[in-house]
Amino acid sequence: KQSVYLIIFCSGLFSIILEVIILIYFRQVVGISQHVVAAILFSFIIGLGLGSMFASRWRRKNTSVVGLLKRSLLLCGILCLAYPFIFYLLQAHPVSFQSLSLNARTAWFIICATLFLTPILIFVGSVFPLAWDIFQRNNEEHGQVFGSMSFVNKMGCCIGALLAPFVLMPWVGLPATMMIVGSGYLALILVLKFQFRKLPKTYILLLVYIVICFAFQPSPVHLKKGENLLGVYQGADGVVSAFEGEDGSRHILFNQNFVLNGTGKSLVWQKQESWIPLILHPDPKNISFIGLASGVSAAAVLDFPISRLEAVELVPEVIITAKNHFSEWNQKLFEDNRVSIVHHDGRQIIQASPDNYDVIITTLLQPDQDGVTNIYSKDFFE
Repeated sequence: KQSVYLIIFCSGLFSIILEVIILIYFRQVVGISQHVVAAILFSFIIGLGLGSMFASRWRRKNTSVVGLLKRSLLLCGILCLAYPFIFYLLQAHPVSFQSLSLNARTAWFIICATLFLTPILIFVGSVFPLAWDIFQRNNEEHGQVFGSMSFVNKMGCCIGALLAPFVLMPWVGLPATMMIVGSGYLALILVLKFQFRKLPKTYILLLVYIVICFAFQPSPVHLKKGENLLGVYQGADGVVSAFEGEDGSRHILFNQNFVLNGTGKSLVWQKQESWIPLILHPDPKNISFIGLASGVSAAAVLDFPISRLEAVELVPEVIITAKNHFSEWNQKLFEDNRVSIVHHDGRQIIQASPDNYDVIITTLLQPDQDGVTNIYSKDFFE
């Protein structure tokens, strides 16, 4: 009984961690949008539903439920350990839907994501109903059993929703988090084996497979030829990395699709992004800078006799990257007493501040980037 409860708990825990990790992975491949989130949720619901349906069909063939659950856990583990390598290949050869209309693009992405995720989600979705089938051996009241199992499963989901983005991702990174889930599924086979049968000798091969996958785990970032990776920082918002180009310039790469400002030829115009609005103001003292990136533009504000600079950045990993890899150009930003660097949403900071700002500077929202033109609304300018 305790073993089945553990499997039920881990089923919820692992499935939600997978959902979070796969969503972040797809951000690396196709970018960030509401359509990506909706497509992943659609794929998960369809895949998990198919897993339950297939579990029911498999049971009608009078196959051992313990054997079916063992195979589902086995395939879940193998696929979870393999998918980071597949995602790395997708990052190297991304599929573009930009030539299609918005509705057609959304439909094609939903279809592609569902087909891509269905193999793993079928087996993930079959774990709960198969474990429920084992639990019925106790001949308890179905409502009581299902209620307690649903509670344990949902508790696992709740913990997984927090554990994936705020603990595992920052601690071990994107690929390793998915591999940990795969290893967890394989470890649950031990629970079944110790409960019902002896441990198979072939499990040693699975241990070797786990070690190989962890030893050769792919990078969460795929750079172009000639680019040198300086550092990678991962968290709830995705993957932030610093890289150096062939010309020696440094840049920040956010979720594989967005290159934030850096050094090299862009240094002059980055400083001008702050110089020009400050020159236009007769007496700039209280300044807000939204979107820190490398910190070069924000540091240029300190070339003027201001009283206060509030630099706001939504992604904490960007702040860490700027401090660790761009100190040659932004060091005074982290040392000047007039500067406060805030991890928050820029709009909310502006709305909540009791002070009026003389100048508000934001440089990250380039109108030619896909999706950001919607930000230039009446509310934005107000």
